[in-house]
Amino acid sequence: MRCSLFSFVLTTAFLCLFSLPSLAHNIREKAINQSESIQRQQTQEQRFQQLHRRNKTQGISLPDDDATVLHDASPHTTCLLIKSIELIGVRLISHRDLHDAISHWEGRCLGIDDINKVLKAVTKLYMQRGYIAVRAYLPEQDLSGGHLQIVVVEGVMEDITLDGHKVERKDQGEIIMAFPNLIGKPTNLRQIEQGLDQINRLFSRQATINLGAGSNSGASILDVHIEKQKPWLITLSSDNLGAKATGLYQTRLSLSFDDLLGGNDQWSFSYQRSMDGGPYHFSKKRPNSDTITGSFSIPYGTWTTGFDGTWSQYHSSVKGIFSDILTSGKSLSLTPWISRVIARNQEGKTWLTGRLTWKYADNFILGSRVDVSSRKLAIATFEFDHMRQWLGGELNVHLGFHKGLAILEAYDDKEQENISPNAPKGQFRKWSFSLGYVRPFSLHSYHFRYNTLLSGQWSPDTLFGSEQISLGGNSSVRGVREAVYYGNNGVFWRNELSLLLPGFTSEKGRKVMSQFSPYLALDLGAVANDVSKNSFGGRLVGATLGFHADGEMMDIDLSYSNLLKASRPIEKGNAVGVFQVRTLLRF
Repeated sequence: MRCSLFSFVLTTAFLCLFSLPSLAHNIREKAINQSESIQRQQTQEQRFQQLHRRNKTQGISLPDDDATVLHDASPHTTCLLIKSIELIGVRLISHRDLHDAISHWEGRCLGIDDINKVLKAVTKLYMQRGYIAVRAYLPEQDLSGGHLQIVVVEGVMEDITLDGHKVERKDQGEIIMAFPNLIGKPTNLRQIEQGLDQINRLFSRQATINLGAGSNSGASILDVHIEKQKPWLITLSSDNLGAKATGLYQTRLSLSFDDLLGGNDQWSFSYQRSMDGGPYHFSKKRPNSDTITGSFSIPYGTWTTGFDGTWSQYHSSVKGIFSDILTSGKSLSLTPWISRVIARNQEGKTWLTGRLTWKYADNFILGSRVDVSSRKLAIATFEFDHMRQWLGGELNVHLGFHKGLAILEAYDDKEQENISPNAPKGQFRKWSFSLGYVRPFSLHSYHFRYNTLLSGQWSPDTLFGSEQISLGGNSSVRGVREAVYYGNNGVFWRNELSLLLPGFTSEKGRKVMSQFSPYLALDLGAVANDVSKNSFGGRLVGATLGFHADGEMMDIDLSYSNLLKASRPIEKGNAVGVFQVRTLLRF
């Protein structure tokens, strides 16, 4: 009996001894997968926030086309044969474009009504290009030879005033940065709209304009009125949208400032704490994470430049052989950027953006750095954005190209030895896109809003986790708490239909809830499987039912999301069917 017991103990000891390396390898793989998952989640949330940062177009009514036509002639006046039409004073528009607009009146017998139409055609062409101060008129002339002359006064910006008075020194920065180099130049509506956009992007400013006549013929004076509120804003938000590895409950404190430098500049800082136990349960108990973000931007006419930064750390654990194995990590991302509006009209605008992102991530198991999931990356990004009014709604188009660079001590593919051809690349290529559309509409006296977003990416290279696309969670396909599928190539489509109901009508009531919006959402997504092991593809469909309450001082969002379809099994422990609560207070 003793011999049998001794043999059993000895055999068990040998089995444990030989299995320890395999178990240790599994623990290491779990920790690496956890760190990659955290990086995917952080990146996906940042992308989702960027998709919703789109400037709003400010509309200005055009002058009446009839302002420059003749009014003192009878439409029944005897016509004159006009063989040719000459435009005098034209500099801003090519003579060819103007000739194309009026050439069909040449060689015809024209009366006063017809000449009015010629003047309107000239004026309209200028208006379409944004030159709203143009004036076309007929000088004294002899039409017996069949030659019609039209004088065009294209108009210039004589001055810019603030509330009807000369701009004081303390306000010059705001006006100069919004409307640079306009005085003495042709009066252009598009440049005025751009200046309004640059002021109105600040949460504490609301600018309007009035365009009046100057002291000389064709001159204009732009008078700007700016309603100002307090230049700072504090928000406190909380939700239960966090990840299991970093804490389910998230609390975020944000502080924003407007115009600190006096040039329509904007600053924003935030601190977010994620933990278990509750949204305001601050403790060192694992899991937990901290995130600090900061951003700055300043405009100059059609240009806007800025800087974004994010620092984060987490403390978590994975199941070990005998006890939990402690894991941790930290990351930093720094991004200077510059953007320019290259075209705009009454319906929309187009702009280009360039970014240079430098980021690093360090991950640890029991305090020891895990090299395979720790790295530095440098990424150049070029973006094309277009926003326009379309079919009664607002359409946003975004295209991006991302290129990994071997600079600033970033991961260099050429320096790596003995790695698989399918290993993730530091000098990768990636294309991203998004197509968003928002449209309000009414049906049987009820007001609705439909919001849809199609977003995805494609890359011919194997990507690190921070550059991949993931499905699952509040920032992609709702219905599951965390990402289910991930990979290099994928797409998701979010659809949301809201019923817009009025809230409280009293002054105090509007601060709490000015609008109440029940909504339904349907999300779909797919991620392609890759030949490498660095992906887990599949298809996902989720639905959400909830309501959103908006007020001047607070917002509340309650919803329940669940998956309708998942093409591959979902990892055990990832919650399916999620009740979400989000609150936000403004001070």
